[in-house]
Amino acid sequence: MKKGVILLLALALLNYLRPDVTRTIWGWLVPLVLAAALLLWVLRKRARRLLLGKRDLMKLSPAQFEQLTAEIMRGYGFRAKVSGQTGDGGIDVVLRTYRETWGVQCKRYQKPISAGMVRDFIGALSVNKMQAGYFVTTSRFTKAAKETAAQSPIPVTLMDGRTVAREKERLL
Repeated sequence: MKKGVILLLALALLNYLRPDVTRTIWGWLVPLVLAAALLLWVLRKRARRLLLGKRDLMKLSPAQFEQLTAEIMRGYGFRAKVSGQTGDGGIDVVLRTYRETWGVQCKRYQKPISAGMVRDFIGALSVNKMQAGYFVTTSRFTKAAKETAAQSPIPVTLMDGRTVAREKERLL
């Protein structure tokens, strides 16, 4: 289908270059409509791929989601170690750089992440003396959770399900 749309667009553009056609309404309307149709098709395909990627995340077990998150963080250049234990103190993955240690909280949820969960994570970062953290979820964050992260004395980056799916596609 994509090749057909591109071919039609190319033919319309070639037709548009003819001097007698450029003066009519069809001379500029047809290429414009075809370009808009192609753009809409590309955007819908991208949105569908991200939605499918987000659904795939929910098929992972919590341990697999932590492993995936660690792989994404390695793609960012961190050395990542999954704690892999219950009672991990709120830190599922430990990230190391040359001088810093960061913590990651992974939540494989369907419901939105609340401000209280983000506050608990900030407390875990503080107790473990970490310089910053990532809160990663398959879900999304409430407005209050985003505000809590923004006001935190310890930098916290929030990654929702769409972002995780996009980064998975980009890095892995």
